[in-house]
Amino acid sequence: ALPICFVLATATLAALTASGCRRPAAQNIVLTKDQEQTIAEHVLAAPPATIQHKLEVKFEDKITLLGYDISGEPKKGAAFDVTMYWRVNEPVPGDWKVFVHFEAPGKRRQPFDHYGVGGLYPVQNWKKGEIVKDTVHIEVPGDWPDGPTQILVGFFDWGALTKGQDRRLKVEAGKGLPDDRLLLTTLNIGGGGGEAARPGGAAQARMPSTPAVYEVLRASEAPRIDGKTDDAAWQNLRAACIHDA
Repeated sequence: ALPICFVLATATLAALTASGCRRPAAQNIVLTKDQEQTIAEHVLAAPPATIQHKLEVKFEDKITLLGYDISGEPKKGAAFDVTMYWRVNEPVPGDWKVFVHFEAPGKRRQPFDHYGVGGLYPVQNWKKGEIVKDTVHIEVPGDWPDGPTQILVGFFDWGALTKGQDRRLKVEAGKGLPDDRLLLTTLNIGGGGGEAARPGGAAQARMPSTPAVYEVLRASEAPRIDGKTDDAAWQNLRAACIHDA
């Protein structure tokens, strides 16, 4: 007869093999009262009026990013929080995660992938009409590269990824990158801190605070185009100023 310990070990191994060693389904996780309270505090009936950076970007008509807040100072050796406000338009069944990429383009990337609300409230549990307040805590390494650093966000199917498939919720046309990541903002790390560009998509150029002034020279007759400036038309130029409104 086989030893009892061997029989138990064999039975346990068989059970794990049959289940594929998968963790329990997210909706079956038993929460403590404190955890339930945390979820309640992060599921809102309406978006707060105090959102710092308001957006309206859809992910496949299922979830809309209404905006985000940044608290703390994004600099080397320090930490800050990014809080996103997601409106649920339709349920998203499946093993989906929120991804947040803290990325110095071409140099370094630090992922902050999670299920939502610190892992307590997975995307598959989000209900239509809810506003989910989702905060990510980012600690910037002391050796992070100098220069611009992007924060990119989106949703990916973790279940599909474990099977070798890369599936993401598509970002609204014209607002995301080709790989279905939304550029939330660009930060200056090691360059004085602060946001260099926002929101999702390309950087927004700042308009000059005062009108530009251009000096234009007018010719009384057509000059000869031969690369020389001894033509009479060039010599007789008169100056005038045109002010750009």
